[in-house]
Amino acid sequence: MNKKIKYIIPALLFGFVALYLIKEIYFAQTDISNNHSVISNLTASTEKDKQNMNETKEKIKDMNTNPKALERVLREQYNIIRKDQYIIQEKNDSDTINQQRNDGNNDKNN
Repeated sequence: MNKKIKYIIPALLFGFVALYLIKEIYFAQTDISNNHSVISNLTASTEKDKQNMNETKEKIKDMNTNPKALERVLREQYNIIRKDQYIIQEKNDSDTINQQRNDGNNDKNN
């Protein structure tokens, strides 16, 4: 009986250690595969950010060297107009009806 215990205890201990190591290796491999997907996502977003930065640098360079480009940006983003331009806004239907009523009243008074 003592001889069996001498062999069983180390075998069980070795089995537990082996299972623990197998579990750790499995989780390490899954973490590594997850890290690969995270790294590929980060690489893609970094490339996109670099492209956006290059486009922005080109726009800034263009605005510093080309006055028409600066004017275009000012018009598109800030609705700034030139001195010789006018903004004409259409009245909505209720304003048109009120204007017609007022015009009719003014005609009657004259």
